[in-house]
Amino acid sequence: MPAVIKIDLSAEVTKNQAEMRKRRDVADQIVAKVTSESRDFTSEERAAVKEAQDAIVSLRSRNELIESQIKASEGLDDPSDDRGRERDPERRSRDPERRSERDRRQDSHRHREERPELTDKERRHSEVYEKWMRKGMAGLKGDEQDIMHGNHIDLGSDSREARALSAVTGATGAFTVPVGFMNRVEVGLKDYSGVLRAGVEIMRTDSGIDLPWPTANDTNNEGEQIEENQPTPEGPDNIFGTTTLKAFMFSTRQMIIPRVLLQDTGIDIEVLLAQLASERLGRIINRRLTTGNGANQPQGIVNGSTLGRTAAASTAISYDELVDLQTSIDEAYEPDAGWMFNKSTFGILRKLKDSDGRPIWMPAMNSGMAGGAPGLLLDKPYYKNMHMATPASGVRSVLYGQFSKYKVRQVSSLALVRLDERYAEKFQVAFLGFARVDGRLLDAGTNPIKHLVHP
Repeated sequence: MPAVIKIDLSAEVTKNQAEMRKRRDVADQIVAKVTSESRDFTSEERAAVKEAQDAIVSLRSRNELIESQIKASEGLDDPSDDRGRERDPERRSRDPERRSERDRRQDSHRHREERPELTDKERRHSEVYEKWMRKGMAGLKGDEQDIMHGNHIDLGSDSREARALSAVTGATGAFTVPVGFMNRVEVGLKDYSGVLRAGVEIMRTDSGIDLPWPTANDTNNEGEQIEENQPTPEGPDNIFGTTTLKAFMFSTRQMIIPRVLLQDTGIDIEVLLAQLASERLGRIINRRLTTGNGANQPQGIVNGSTLGRTAAASTAISYDELVDLQTSIDEAYEPDAGWMFNKSTFGILRKLKDSDGRPIWMPAMNSGMAGGAPGLLLDKPYYKNMHMATPASGVRSVLYGQFSKYKVRQVSSLALVRLDERYAEKFQVAFLGFARVDGRLLDAGTNPIKHLVHP
């Protein structure tokens, strides 16, 4: 019998809808630009609009088929099957807390990629891990304790790290989290991080030893014409350099949970802790990946950027300044470039108007002037980052460039500690999560990301 492939069809429909909106916005921006300039479409513009329209039609047809399958499958699942429980309205009404949590996660993460299917070993690890969350090591059987101890933190051969983190070991209650828990935390991290959503490159390593990353800048050199049978001169000076990614430690701080909540089997404790950990880690990690000084903390993407344009005003941004910032980066970085700013700056940019009072930054045409946010700014995507500064004297309020040149290094062994005695008199248990992350801009001298600074 072939293996059963399980997939959340509703999530697939949502993902396709998000892609359709993205394609629609691309086509709308092109049409809006051509219409506002009162001219004909270029061949490239015509082809881009046609490609977006074809993609929308294809995705809509795909969704119609998936939705038909969802409807056809209703009532056919075994009641003991997870999928049956998801679709059973009576089960949902009997278990409102669990169902509302699922709805919240689906709504919050509908634009994220699906998590990979767990293997039997990973699923067993997750089951034991959740039991440990509820009852601690004393509540586990012998084989379950072996599973937990078999997955304690391995600090590798670096003796310096072993000494520094000797308190964080399996024997004292800290264990690497299972795949399912890790996936939930990673999705949450992206939800709370403007940097991780911006297309930066994320690398995962098993250990936290220094990771050298080579760089090369050959932009000042070009070939030459030589006469036949003539020797070529010596080559240019060394064009290579190195950027080193480290592994700085981040903590969730203590997450205190009443024991009565842990004893309530209707509460999905794994989801609850993953939500708390991802929110706390997401905020501090994004703060450091945005504005970190690069010395005893990650190099933030803002501090790694270089000057592209100085604004004329301390609290305002003009259309011309955006154009100057966009054209300040090397053409090589233009194809995958984008914008980054916070929500307040987003509001300032949306209010920019031409001499006739018309918005410079047009929203999607089919959403109307008063509704729907624009999909692109000057034909490029944008990303909101809550830890970027609002326009003010001396701050860098807008970034533009190729964000994939910013490298984020994550050590895969996210750890969770359970503190049983600390709050025992209050009948509470505390959990403490640890993650190790670094971020650096890969800049060999060609400045792939630039900023707008205010005087």
